[in-house]
Amino acid sequence: MLAANVSDPAGELDLLALDGETLVVVEVRSTASDRENALEQTAASVDLRKQRKITGATLRFLATRNLLGKIAVRFDVLAMSWPAHAREPAVKHIRHAFEATGKFQMFS
Repeated sequence: MLAANVSDPAGELDLLALDGETLVVVEVRSTASDRENALEQTAASVDLRKQRKITGATLRFLATRNLLGKIAVRFDVLAMSWPAHAREPAVKHIRHAFEATGKFQMFS
């Protein structure tokens, strides 16, 4: 992991990591629900609006570090369900959860 909770005017980037030479931007979502489809619903909360915010924040992060067009970027989602009665959370890691949206598309 490179960084966590990277501040941005539009919010924050939850986790930044490297997978080889690819920067991985990970959006973390969690719920206390124990419904059968809790992980899927939690992951689905990263809707188009949220994807645009994450894409914009990533663009600004790369621009301030002079990395635009110099590094590949992947967007993942990490969904967790941790009901009060559970000893450990259920975790679902979705690689390539979405493509860059908006202006950043040309750099993906």
